Amino acid sequence: MRAKNYAVGNVFIGFAVCGLFLGSCVKSAVPNTNTKSNTITAVITNSSNATLTDTAFTRAGLDSMFNNGGPFTFFVATDAAWLLAGISDTTFDRLPDSVIRHIILYNTIPQSLSASQLPTGPDSPLKTLSGDTAFITSNGAGIFFDGIQIESTDLIASNGLIDAMAQLVLPPFGTVQQVLQADSSTTYLAAAIARTSAAQLNIGTVLSSGVFTVFAPSNQAFRNAGFASISDINNANPDSLSTILIYHLVPKRVFTTDINTSLIEPTLVTNKTITFGSLGNGNFAVLGAGNANPSPIIASNIMAYKGVIHVITQVLIP
Repeated sequence: MRAKNYAVGNVFIGFAVCGLFLGSCVKSAVPNTNTKSNTITAVITNSSNATLTDTAFTRAGLDSMFNNGGPFTFFVATDAAWLLAGISDTTFDRLPDSVIRHIILYNTIPQSLSASQLPTGPDSPLKTLSGDTAFITSNGAGIFFDGIQIESTDLIASNGLIDAMAQLVLPPFGTVQQVLQADSSTTYLAAAIARTSAAQLNIGTVLSSGVFTVFAPSNQAFRNAGFASISDINNANPDSLSTILIYHLVPKRVFTTDINTSLIEPTLVTNKTITFGSLGNGNFAVLGAGNANPSPIIASNIMAYKGVIHVITQVLIP
């Protein structure tokens, strides 16, 4: 199964709307033009496959800004990319305007940057118009925005440049804990973190203390590990849970684009590492020192404030 790049719709259950983001490459048909009348707003409006983005500009009250302001670099998602995120015309109508505005502004850089001017990284921070920080990596495989590939670059508008994204890029909608709580596939992990508030090592406190990559076991992964319900987690020894969970944290951001074939990363458990690897064809996995087999990553590069989340199918064993 190809790794999804976001648990977009699952997060929207808590923040806005249902749906699930399935990873795929979407080419852009946004026209390349440099005539003076073709502002970013005009280019998007005249594109046959960016109708949701065009509507988003209006809903967010940003059409005038993209028509009269700038220069900007705008990372556009095609209609197909919105749909792959589980956001159809119907669900789009249910999204709050504030969420749409946040998405559009996060995909906008307040300066015109050509592909050659984008930072090379890996994971170079770049301030977006939403005030959030995105992370850019340029390597032999391409240019990536928060782990999502930029499919085409430097489409010229009179007030900036447009880059077409392979997938819809979402901003962080909360802290790591908030994102996990809002995602219906990681509620067991959210409960386990909450349970460690009674442990000597509170994982919630750890997560608030720095920047982390979280390898997040899905609800089914917890069930397979013997926790049949959230009630079982709530009744578990908090120190035992803390010992399990701390091994799932890497003390920095690691996107799937940071991997060539494999990457060994230290965890917060002393002298214990995990191996984060590519299986090819857009598939990734992580292997714990005590796991017999690698755990496929089923949702990757989920942004959170002070972190990035990858959902996995096993509980990792040190």
